[in-house]
Amino acid sequence: MKNKVIGIFAPRLNKNHIVFYESLAILFNKEGIDVHFFIDKWFEGKIKLKNGNKYYLNIYQSEISFYLKYITELKKLDYLIVEPDTSKLLFVFFALITNLKYSLVVHNANYWLKPIENLVFKKKIVKILNFIILKKATSIIVVNSNVKKYCIKNSSKITYYFPFNLNIKSNSNTNISEDSKLNIVIPGNISSKRRDYITILQGFKKVLKVRNDLRLVLLGKLDTNDVDIYNSIKEIKDLFPDNIIYWNQFIDEKDFELYIESATLFVAPLNQYLYTDISVEEYGNTKETGVTSFIRKNNKFCLAPDYLLFEEDINHLILKYKDTNEFSKILLGLKNPYNVNPKAINNILYINNLNKEVNLFLNSTL
Repeated sequence: MKNKVIGIFAPRLNKNHIVFYESLAILFNKEGIDVHFFIDKWFEGKIKLKNGNKYYLNIYQSEISFYLKYITELKKLDYLIVEPDTSKLLFVFFALITNLKYSLVVHNANYWLKPIENLVFKKKIVKILNFIILKKATSIIVVNSNVKKYCIKNSSKITYYFPFNLNIKSNSNTNISEDSKLNIVIPGNISSKRRDYITILQGFKKVLKVRNDLRLVLLGKLDTNDVDIYNSIKEIKDLFPDNIIYWNQFIDEKDFELYIESATLFVAPLNQYLYTDISVEEYGNTKETGVTSFIRKNNKFCLAPDYLLFEEDINHLILKYKDTNEFSKILLGLKNPYNVNPKAINNILYINNLNKEVNLFLNSTL
């Protein structure tokens, strides 16, 4: 008997979502469902394919060409999962002419559910297209359990939660760097739009006047136009050259993973709100925080501002600070990497709940 096939439709490049695509494939393959990826050519060879899974790669400059090339294959699918990085106008047209059932992956809940009023004309068109795409979707998929609760409260659509990353360690193995410094790692591009780096940099400079065995790893590309951040980083680099690392370009994937694994602690200095021209998002409530996948994968503590919301199953891994002084105090309290090993995440409960969610999704869609 031929397996059912679910398509993942994301023809525009978003490197950050590769782990999510892999997670979906693993979940569905376990249930005997094949997965066909309609994605950017960059992903070729980067997602492991099992028998029955396929790539349909976007090698075209024009997204219209991609639709025309693969519309026959898309129509053969039993179901489709749509990442909202595609051309909305084209997708609305495609959805109307094929009548294919699909779920919408939502990363920014207010963008889809509560867009800003009084938009300029061009943004009103986006709002209308969003409404059509959401209305036609049979369900919503999110990658954060708090965002699921928000969507259930603010939408009539059925909402499912699938984690961004399925890799979970049952214990924390802190790697010590070659010079025995403890790496305090902040993943993500260095910009004030999403994160409050100034509080961290000021606090870290205070700590380095007392102890010299910590290293701040800013694991992302520095926006040199962000003058305040740039000057603060340069000041620390001039005074303590071995205690801070940053990049002026995008980081190699292997280097990125090495520094993630070497972390003693993560830091998530996210601003409470993200302002876009369409919506206002609250991290941890209407928008996922990407650092949660690193926390789960490595089972390590994370420092975060006291306003930031996290999912219930990892709250015991979050150390909250309200200002520079509290941030510094936490770092000054680290004696060595072995006394920051947290208790394990409850893997069994997590996997059982996930399996229930997968079965609910498949039973209602296929």
